[in-house]
Amino acid sequence: MEQIQPEVSRLKYILARYSRQIWLTWILFSASIPVIYFILFNLHIRARNLEKNIIPIERIGLYGESDLNGLAQRVATTFEKDLILKDVSTVYVAQNGSTIVLKGAIANSRMLQRMTDIAKDVKGVTEVDTSQINVISSEAVQPSKQLSPN
Repeated sequence: MEQIQPEVSRLKYILARYSRQIWLTWILFSASIPVIYFILFNLHIRARNLEKNIIPIERIGLYGESDLNGLAQRVATTFEKDLILKDVSTVYVAQNGSTIVLKGAIANSRMLQRMTDIAKDVKGVTEVDTSQINVISSEAVQPSKQLSPN
C-alpha cells in the first residue's frame, strides 16, 4: 500500500498537468477561430477588390463575374426591365469593347432612340452603334398637335 501511494500521487500530478495543457490548447484554439476568420475575410475582400480592378468594366457580367459579353448582357437585361422595350425581340445586342452594337429591326425611330438612351445609361457603355438596325416605320418624332378653340 505504501508503494502505491507515491505512484497514485505521481499519476494525479501527471493528469493535472495534461488536463491543464488540454484546457490551454482548447482556449487558444477557441480564441484563434475569430482571428483566422478575420484574416480569411480580409483576404477575400482584397481578392475581390483586385478582381474588380483587373477586369475591365465591359467584361463584368450580370453577377459580377468575368464575362466576355458582360456589357451586352447587362444592356439586354436593362432593355428587358423597361416596360416599353421588354417585348422587343427583333433586336440583338452585341458588344465591341465598350461599344454596344444593336442589330436587327425595330418598329420605329422613337423606340430606337429609347434603346440608345437606355444603353448609354448602363455603366461601361461609351458608345452605341445603331448602323445595323433597320427601322421599319420611319415616323418622325413630332410634337403632339394641340387643337385650338375657334
